Amino acid sequence: MVRGNNIGKNTKIGKGVSFGGNVFIFKTAPVTIGDYSMIAYDVIIHTSTHDYKSHPMWMRRIDRPVKIGKHVWIGTGSIILPGVKIGDYAVIGAGSIVTSHVPKCAIVVGCPAKIIKFRDIEMIKDREKNNNFFKDIDNIAVIKESFLDDDKICNLIEQNKI
Repeated sequence: MVRGNNIGKNTKIGKGVSFGGNVFIFKTAPVTIGDYSMIAYDVIIHTSTHDYKSHPMWMRRIDRPVKIGKHVWIGTGSIILPGVKIGDYAVIGAGSIVTSHVPKCAIVVGCPAKIIKFRDIEMIKDREKNNNFFKDIDNIAVIKESFLDDDKICNLIEQNKI
């Protein structure tokens, strides 16, 4: 379930976007989510904050749009704060709090979220060029082992299983 105020207003959701459930989108400013992005369970996307310099703070609300690119994966429990832009193919690690822009293909984690590495843009371009993203459903791999084990992931990529 996606919850938020005025679901249709201020929102542009691309094709093939998936929501893991209990996603909260608070949008007093526009929210854009690009094609084929995945938003996991318990994610919060927020476009509003307050001016801490004014007193009382609640007197002045600040609204800033949020833009999420295409093929972005936002991990469970993450929070995307007002004014953030997330580039295409970026990955937001579970539980991260995104306070600033995330570049294309970046993998970010933590509180506040920091870049730990980048995805391989050449592999992504090759798969897009050859239309290998959704060739057939049998090529989708479910990894039940530690997904942080780079050697296992590389082996699966080499075997064209992911």
